[in-house]
Amino acid sequence: MVATLVEQQQKNRDRSGVVLPCGSIYSLELRQIPKIQLVARDISDPSLTRMHEMDVALTRVITRRGYGRIKPLIIELPDIDWKQGDSRPVTYALPLPETHSINLSGLADYYLTTRETMPTICLAVKSPYRWESFDLAFQQLLRWMREKNTLPTGKPRILLYDLQSFLSENSKRFEVQIPVR
Repeated sequence: MVATLVEQQQKNRDRSGVVLPCGSIYSLELRQIPKIQLVARDISDPSLTRMHEMDVALTRVITRRGYGRIKPLIIELPDIDWKQGDSRPVTYALPLPETHSINLSGLADYYLTTRETMPTICLAVKSPYRWESFDLAFQQLLRWMREKNTLPTGKPRILLYDLQSFLSENSKRFEVQIPVR
């Protein structure tokens, strides 16, 4: 039976949304991040323009496979010492809802990867999407980690929640996260 347009739109809505919710703004939190599956692509030149391009490209990949708009765009850095201009690639990704899978055959640059459940120190911020803003937020996490004598156990990441919105730059939300033990 062929699904009607309305049924297909409802199915897409059911397969969209915010997969990893943003924490409380300006509140440093230690949270258990659930196991997630990511549709990902590695990029060597992560400029601010590239963030928008990758969000559009990843969204196109998932919407062509029956999903709606999914947030947040995740930027996973190689390690905590990575800085803008570093030649090492970063990973851009969109999380899939927990029980879903996606076929990426025919898309050589994209891949599926899984991140296991992990304790993570998180800081959500309202600020323009700039590398300087991300770096300042990471510095706060690192200070907390030094005070608590805590070590990173995974790759740091930036979660962008309002990339495609029409909010003012100062109202855009992002969260920085570092898996810890």
